[in-house]
Amino acid sequence: MIREANINDYVKIEDLVEQIHERHLTRRPDIFNDQKAISYDDFKASLDNRDTLNFVYEEDGIIKGYVMATIKIVGLLPFMKERKIIFVEDIVVDKQYKNKGIGTKLFNKIQEIGIKLNIREIELNVWALNDEAIDFYRKMGFQMQRIQMEKQI
Repeated sequence: MIREANINDYVKIEDLVEQIHERHLTRRPDIFNDQKAISYDDFKASLDNRDTLNFVYEEDGIIKGYVMATIKIVGLLPFMKERKIIFVEDIVVDKQYKNKGIGTKLFNKIQEIGIKLNIREIELNVWALNDEAIDFYRKMGFQMQRIQMEKQI
């Protein structure tokens, strides 16, 4: 069952977000540090923000997945069209429950809200090192929009 997240979910959500953070930290220690990926205060602020969507997927009292997304206006540069989008900040399924359709259900929830609000685009960022996530997003119908590159000197 998908439901809105609440402050009592923080400990489990922190654990879920840390699963992603640990993967990033292991693969790119030059970019990521070992601080918490989401603080209690940041999580509480996201719950209090009416433009932020926080949902968990819960079964038998166990939170197995989480999504946080923000409704925002993009394209504020003079040469870009202004658009209202939903930007997925985090989506994570507990490693014990992957490949069971939970991520798809969470994305579908975000998409349903977008349709109800007459928002026609969902955007997100993904690290190139995260092949599993890239494959999942492609299966969900996402296409590459832009590429950010780096060169170490």
